[in-house]
Amino acid sequence: MSRTLIRVRALSCRLGGKEILRGVDFELREGQSLAVFGPNGAGKSTLLRCLLRIHERSGGRLEILGRELDRLSQRQLARCLSYAPQADRQSSPFQVEDFVALARYPHLGALRAPGPEDRRAIREALETTDTLRFAGRRMDTLSGGERQKVYVAAALAQQSRVLLLDEPASFLDPRQRGELLRILDRCRRELGLSLVYVTHDPNLALALCDSVLGLKEGRVLFRCPGEDPELPARLAELYGRDFCSVAHPGSGRRLLVPAEDPPGEAPAPGGPA
Repeated sequence: MSRTLIRVRALSCRLGGKEILRGVDFELREGQSLAVFGPNGAGKSTLLRCLLRIHERSGGRLEILGRELDRLSQRQLARCLSYAPQADRQSSPFQVEDFVALARYPHLGALRAPGPEDRRAIREALETTDTLRFAGRRMDTLSGGERQKVYVAAALAQQSRVLLLDEPASFLDPRQRGELLRILDRCRRELGLSLVYVTHDPNLALALCDSVLGLKEGRVLFRCPGEDPELPARLAELYGRDFCSVAHPGSGRRLLVPAEDPPGEAPAPGGPA
C-alpha cells in the first residue's frame, strides 16, 4: 500500500478574525495528485499556506509523511513540500539562477556553499522548465509567464516529495500553458512527484491530477476521482454554473466546459462568426 504523504483532519484557519477554513479533511497518498477547485475566496490558497506553516491553523491536525507538522523543522518540511506561488507584478532583483539556487537551502548545512550535487539539481530544474536560456537575467526583467516558470524551477530544485502549485498557469499564454502542462506531467510521471494543484481550470487540472477536492466557503463540498461521471454536476454546485463533458475533437480526451455561455460571450444566431 502506498504511503500517506499528507493527512489533514478537521483543519480550521482564522485570518483577521474571519474563519477561512472550517473542518477540512483530506489525504494525499504517494503517487496521487490532487486538484483543488473552488470560487474566489473559498480558501484554496489558505489551505496551501497552512500546509507550509505560512498561516497558523486555529484547529485540527496536519501530518506530513506521518509526522505532526509542528514537530518538523522548517528544513525538514522543505524536504517534503515545495511551493510554486502565483507570479505577481512584484519581483526580486536576483538573477534567475541565483533565485533558483536559494531553493537548495534544505540540503545545505550551515554556511555551506552549493556543491556539485546542488549545481546539478539547479541546472536540471532550469532545463526541465526551459528557463536555462535566461538563467543570467534578473527576475524583475522577466514577463509574468517567464517568472512563473522560474518559480516552478525553484520548486523542482528543492527536490521535495510533493509540489504545491497555486494557479501556476494564471499568466501564461496558450503556448506557455501547454509547455507548463508537459513540464508538470513529466514531474508526475518521470520524477514521481505528487502534485497539489490549485486552479480554476478543470481541464488543466484533470490532465495532471487523478483526484479532485472542491472547496466552498472554507468547507469541503466534495472529494472524488477525476474520472467521476458526476464531476460536472459537482462543479455546477461549486460554481453555480452548469458544466458538461465533451470529447476533444482531436485527441478525444474528456473536457469539461460550461453548458451555456452567458450573454455577451457567444455571437447571436446569424451574426458574424
